[in-house]
Amino acid sequence: MISSFISISLLFLFFIISYYAYLKLKPSHKARVKDLYSEGLDMMVLGQLNSAYHCFKTIIQDDTNNIPAYLKLGQVVREAKNPKQALKIHKSLILRKKMSVYEKMELYKNLSLDYFSLKDYDNSIIESEKIIELDKKNEWAIEHLIKIYRCMNDWNKATEYLVKLHKVKNIDNPSEIGKYKIQEGRQLLKNNDFKLARTLFEESLNIDENLFKAYLYIGNSYAKESDAIYSKSQDYNPIKTDNVEHQDKYDELYDNAKQLLGKAIAMWVKYIECSTVDTGKIIGSIKDGLYALNRFDELESILKQIIEKHPENIHALTHLADFYDHKGEEQNSFELLEKAKEKSPESIFVKAMFIKLKLKKENLIELSNKMDALIQGIGKL
Repeated sequence: MISSFISISLLFLFFIISYYAYLKLKPSHKARVKDLYSEGLDMMVLGQLNSAYHCFKTIIQDDTNNIPAYLKLGQVVREAKNPKQALKIHKSLILRKKMSVYEKMELYKNLSLDYFSLKDYDNSIIESEKIIELDKKNEWAIEHLIKIYRCMNDWNKATEYLVKLHKVKNIDNPSEIGKYKIQEGRQLLKNNDFKLARTLFEESLNIDENLFKAYLYIGNSYAKESDAIYSKSQDYNPIKTDNVEHQDKYDELYDNAKQLLGKAIAMWVKYIECSTVDTGKIIGSIKDGLYALNRFDELESILKQIIEKHPENIHALTHLADFYDHKGEEQNSFELLEKAKEKSPESIFVKAMFIKLKLKKENLIELSNKMDALIQGIGKL
């Protein structure tokens, strides 16, 4: 009897110890979820989106209240090029009440990215602004808003948020803000808002005097406005009409167009004096402008001025050589081409100019003229 009781007691004790050991050794539910979540994150980093999807899906099936898993599941779906489905997943969380501030910001972030992937920029902006309402200095949201507005070509708003970002990150980079001003001006120039565009280009130079590209765009704005006014003047051209009263209006518009073109040339020259980028195309525009204004003789002094500041500018050298060729100064022309060849022996532009002059020297005028047309095309590349 006593031995049986002892045996039962020992068996019961063994059972208690075994069960306790089982509970100790068995991984908890929280531990399994944590492991699956970590595995899912690892799979995302490795680009194994299918495996990551199954990890987060398993967590959700076991725990529908796991907000982080829902957020990551939607992110995986978006990165798998299905932003529409990702948006559905993330929108299903909007009415959830038990979310921390961090989880709310992560939700708004993912919604903004979903909308951005769908090119729904307006809603992407709304979701990013919700983050800023919770955290005014949130760098991700500010940077994302800059990106959205750049995609929308709204450089005014992009600049506004860039200034905010610099303040938040304590960055002193006025040049970047100046570049955004230039982009804003270019957008206005496309819409023929010439004066406001020039105001922004000038602002960029006030911000950073080394943003030489602004001179180019100021010149372009004057030239484009000149073309627009010249076209308008043709409506009053007395040659095309018997209305003598149109003469004054035509003269006014024509003179205005000439003045604007003159300003364009001055700005293009200023740009080339400061920069060596795209000079071939711009010198071609200067030549065309001077010819239109009957000021072609000024080209020599302009090109010499450029060469003095940038002796390596082969476009200035070759265009000056071409100028001397037209004046019949063959020796000066070949000497300049030799200099250009020394500085850039592989230049197609220089080689083409040599061929043109040699053909002309051999009295092969027709071929020389054809080569001249080809050179004009090369110079504007």
